[in-house]
Amino acid sequence: MKRIVIALTWGLAACGGEPVEKYCEQLAAAECGPAKACGVAASDASCDDITNNSRADSPVCGAPLLEAVKKGTVRYDGNEAKKCVDALTTQCRPVGVCDKVFTGTVAVGGACTVSQECESTAWCDRSSTCPGACTTKLGAGAKVPNVEACSTNRVLLASSGDITCLANPREGDACAATPDCSSGLSCRDGRCARGPKGGEPCDGATCAIGFRCTAGTCLAWAKRGEACANESSTAGAPCQAGLACRDDVCGDALREGESCDGNSTRCGAGLQCKSSTCTRRGEAGASCRSLFDCDEGLWCDGANCFAKQGVGGPCMANGACELGLTCTDGTCGVPVCAP
Repeated sequence: MKRIVIALTWGLAACGGEPVEKYCEQLAAAECGPAKACGVAASDASCDDITNNSRADSPVCGAPLLEAVKKGTVRYDGNEAKKCVDALTTQCRPVGVCDKVFTGTVAVGGACTVSQECESTAWCDRSSTCPGACTTKLGAGAKVPNVEACSTNRVLLASSGDITCLANPREGDACAATPDCSSGLSCRDGRCARGPKGGEPCDGATCAIGFRCTAGTCLAWAKRGEACANESSTAGAPCQAGLACRDDVCGDALREGESCDGNSTRCGAGLQCKSSTCTRRGEAGASCRSLFDCDEGLWCDGANCFAKQGVGGPCMANGACELGLTCTDGTCGVPVCAP
């Protein structure tokens, strides 16, 4: 019987008190810098596919979650949101830094639409009621109807469709690969261990938080004024997102027309790295192939950039609607409970 083990973590994934809409708009772009720098994505376009820029369909910033924030069943912390985005733009695979951005307030037994509304020990079971009900999560060994029902961050998926919660291996436990270990640990020499730190060899292991594996060695992301190397270099630390390596020193972001090494996090506000040059993002009506070709707040339908639609506006996907709305039968509207 074929079985698959999955680690349930947000790669996740900047707003000191800014509204939730601002955080959601910045989240995918913030994830893209590390995704490219850490070898997960090769370009802005591929990063767009990986992170689902608009996140209108995702549990991280989807329309049902934003509606829950408006209702007050989910608390949003702007200061934690800033910590989250800052970590995403300066670290390869930050662990747990975004967990406190949203906090559920609904107790076990209470009505819910998304699991984020429930307190941390519960999930939203929508299998038999509409809306669903917050239900206590189960531990290792339990068979569950949904991966959200596990209190652990790992599950076993059988070819039959059965889902079983797995324990989180701790530091020192046996492992075959890094996904076998708990968040923040790597599989090294058959054991779960903390990632190597600055100056230590990485050899395929995930570096500790705050470091990037560069030419086989974990290096800290360079700050403003520190020595650096561009992403295309085989040695030296790259700058933190929002900074650019100028004459081997981290400095201000690149301006329009300057060379960018294929990384848009080095370009200034409103710019993207296109054909290795910082180029202004498209306004409404401009041609586009992905959301990264359009200015902040706009949607790309694969051909042109246009403003996101409000209630009653036409749409082809949730991302074409303003945050907090969903696309139903080609029209943007407020999410409704669907059994």
